[in-house]
Amino acid sequence: MFGSWATLPSVKIREVVRSVVERVCVRVDEVVVSLNRKATARILLGDASRELSDDQLGTLELHAEAKLRRAGKGIRLIVGGGRAAKPDGQMIALLRNAYATREALMSGRDATIDALAQRLGVKRDYLSAHMRLTYLAPGIVKDLVDGRQPEDLTPARLVLLSKDLPHDWQLQRVALGIETR
Repeated sequence: MFGSWATLPSVKIREVVRSVVERVCVRVDEVVVSLNRKATARILLGDASRELSDDQLGTLELHAEAKLRRAGKGIRLIVGGGRAAKPDGQMIALLRNAYATREALMSGRDATIDALAQRLGVKRDYLSAHMRLTYLAPGIVKDLVDGRQPEDLTPARLVLLSKDLPHDWQLQRVALGIETR
């Protein structure tokens, strides 16, 4: 009936969605989308959908895990486990800067963190926060670089949480809300 979904104009996408979606129900722990099977079959199969019997049609329900989470001053609906879909450029930059800070101190160019802060023109607390991030478990760093962190674990929140992170790597995962593998 149509070509690639990505090439459709927004008006056509809206038309398709309205013909297929019968109802969306947002519950405390999930979102349920009820789809019209006949309309879905017609869109996906075209003329071949006429061969389907009425008992094969009806309503199809899609269930997705969902949670309400505080996000700053508002509340956000997190669907599907709440994991980031792709790597966060700001998170990667934060971690890169953290390890660069550590390398600068370890290289001996600056004798203290205060000297490094003065040379870079930043506050000591800023560099201290970066240094704390270099003590994250390697698996956590990999998850963050790969974008496998909770949606609410932003770079700013990671810096804030780093002040009280435990040394135990499993407990770090718990504190940051990152699932253990």
